[in-house]
Amino acid sequence: MSLFEILVIPAVLALEYFFPKRKTVFFRKGFVEDLGYLVLSVYCTPIVTDRLREILVRPHGSGLSLKFSYEGVAVFLAGLVLFDFLLYWMHRFVHSVPLLWRSHQLHHSSQELTALSALRNGFFEDVFILLWVTTPMALLGFDRELLNLLSAILPVHGYLVHSNIRFPKRGAWISRVFCTPCFHYIHHLKYLHHAYGQNFSAIFSFWDRWFQTVTESSGQVELGFQGLESYPRNPLARYIYPARFRRPSA
Repeated sequence: MSLFEILVIPAVLALEYFFPKRKTVFFRKGFVEDLGYLVLSVYCTPIVTDRLREILVRPHGSGLSLKFSYEGVAVFLAGLVLFDFLLYWMHRFVHSVPLLWRSHQLHHSSQELTALSALRNGFFEDVFILLWVTTPMALLGFDRELLNLLSAILPVHGYLVHSNIRFPKRGAWISRVFCTPCFHYIHHLKYLHHAYGQNFSAIFSFWDRWFQTVTESSGQVELGFQGLESYPRNPLARYIYPARFRRPSA
């Protein structure tokens, strides 16, 4: 977890407290559990993921480096779009492949969506994301500095799209291009609109429109997934051992 990310978390939580979109108790049920996942994401997961990134990505790639130039900006934008494209398909896979879904259930176990909900990622899912996204980008020549930057942007954006912050209505057009809290909230609804889910995009929302997995609005309010009632209560078990749980029937 980067220093920038550490500074962003309290800032987003403060915005949630003073400008909430939905009426909720700030220190809700699950607040302490989410803080536990924060500790795990800082001290446990990086032991494996940081080492894997060092092995997979060469320091200087094959010329696709982050530079303060027109070429560097072009490389960054191309890397960002490819990074997000891979994340979109990764997200669809973790919803449709039973073993991966068992790990991703942790992320959908939050019944009140806030910025800290973004921390609910299982260990196996974090490793899979790194391998799925980093490997092809490293093979294409993107260097470690650029991939580290993109990997730092993703969680920061994740806190924002999971947040309970009231944004101006006149900014609704932004969801036509970027994933926003309202757009991503629909992804976390308990009952699905498409096979395995909807609104899978991470940063750019247009992937869902292009691949016809978008749902613009819904009258639903219940979050989670079908079978949540029988999902394990032990946070550590949820985090490190998803393979022991069967996927609930749809």
